[in-house]
Amino acid sequence: MTLAQLFDLAFGNIGRFFKEIAFKKEERGKLSYGLVGTLILVLTYGLIMLFSASYSTGYYRFKGDIYHFIRPQVILAVVGLVLMYLISNINYRSLRHMNWYLYILTLLLLVWALFSEPYNGCYRWVYMFGTTLQPSELAKFSAILGLACFADRYYEKRGTLLYGIVLPVLPLLPVVVLLYKEPHNSAIMLILLIAGSMILCGGVGRFWCIPAAGAAAFVIYKMLTGQNNYVQQRLGAWNGDEGDILYQTQQSLYSIASGGLTGLGIGNSRQKHLWLPEASNDFIFSVLCEELGFIGAVICMGLFAALIIQGVIIALNSPDYFGTMLGIGIMSQIAWQAMIHIAVVTNVAPNTGISLPFFSSGGTSLLILLCEMGIILSISRAGNAQNAARSKRSHEELARRIRKMKEQGTHLCCSIGFLTEKQARMLREAGLDRINHNLNSSRSYYHNICSTHTFEQRVQNIRMLQGIGFEICSGGIIGMGESKEDVVDMLLELREIQPEALPINFLLPIKGTPLGDADISML
Repeated sequence: MTLAQLFDLAFGNIGRFFKEIAFKKEERGKLSYGLVGTLILVLTYGLIMLFSASYSTGYYRFKGDIYHFIRPQVILAVVGLVLMYLISNINYRSLRHMNWYLYILTLLLLVWALFSEPYNGCYRWVYMFGTTLQPSELAKFSAILGLACFADRYYEKRGTLLYGIVLPVLPLLPVVVLLYKEPHNSAIMLILLIAGSMILCGGVGRFWCIPAAGAAAFVIYKMLTGQNNYVQQRLGAWNGDEGDILYQTQQSLYSIASGGLTGLGIGNSRQKHLWLPEASNDFIFSVLCEELGFIGAVICMGLFAALIIQGVIIALNSPDYFGTMLGIGIMSQIAWQAMIHIAVVTNVAPNTGISLPFFSSGGTSLLILLCEMGIILSISRAGNAQNAARSKRSHEELARRIRKMKEQGTHLCCSIGFLTEKQARMLREAGLDRINHNLNSSRSYYHNICSTHTFEQRVQNIRMLQGIGFEICSGGIIGMGESKEDVVDMLLELREIQPEALPINFLLPIKGTPLGDADISML
């Protein structure tokens, strides 16, 4: 290998990253404001619950400072939102060039953590610049980015065992080993679940999924149960092999049971007053259940479901496979983390320390999560731009065809059932000026099961079309299930819209009358 090749290997991707970092004008679409709104709701909900769950611990353990936990969390939330917006303007494809740099940085930080000062017997934090950093949070995103890059590069070979499972997982082994030495079992489990989700969604051959998942589950079980008595105690307590469940889980269940349907009220939790360990982090959902009850818990889970579904839709709408895999990985992290946290605090799963995204105390986690959401928004920009370009091409082709047909002397009259104002203006700009509006609706029970829009909504639709400049050339109505009086009323209303030129078609029989000439003559 020449010196130039070594230099390119070491630094070339940095140049490629900055070269590709900006969106081209035609590739930069609108933000998905629905996702932004849902995220703001989740984040606000989380900050309120964090303050409520943490002020008691802050007061008793940090010299009366009730803002000890919430203060840095709010600051990092604001910083994270700014970073999220900035990252949303960056072309997510440029991240492919930073994959190996991020991977090496993650390994260095994980090694550094092993030589840092322990906390509760664990080496999970790096101390720098007067603050702490948890490398395992960076390791999650590093794993997501690495798997997305590999899946994109070897897309055609993804159905084989070697390229579908073995090679993508190999770079994760050093990360898993270092996390095992910390120890940080919940991070290991989460990274492997994310990897499994991405591999499965990436299209690996189904034949290899079950044996690979079984082998991974066996290795994880042996690794955890053979680690120390602490892990075995937790697993044994959950399995019922020991007399009582662990103290943390017991207090968590007390907290959830106290909440009932509507909860004790925000700020009124009793268990958070030093009864429930890690109330501001690993068991914050328990405090939420106690203070806001079953209703508050359902709202929380509903917001997470909405956030995850929107994120997955954005990922599937990505212009390329890399964006899809990157988005799936990020949303699977949030999904798995939220599900495991809720499962632990409700004793559905063994007790393991895992935070609730956007809720639990932890600056590193919150900052990285918001940056990841910025990547999701970047993917949404690219997807929205592609959809807008496709729609524009479709509109231009439609306008071209309409102009061509009008030049040939063809009289056009579009037959439709319902048009939005945007669709109507597009057709008007394309040169169409006459519409056959098929009302085909009723006010009866029949309408509720067979029609999308009510009669009144369709009448309003006709008025909107007339306002834009369309000529209504014909119309129709279904009389199934209507009384005579209702049909007469609808006829009069239709005649007000188009007094002479709106033909009306009936579908008989009319409710409550025999089928015959008398009915029609009455109308």
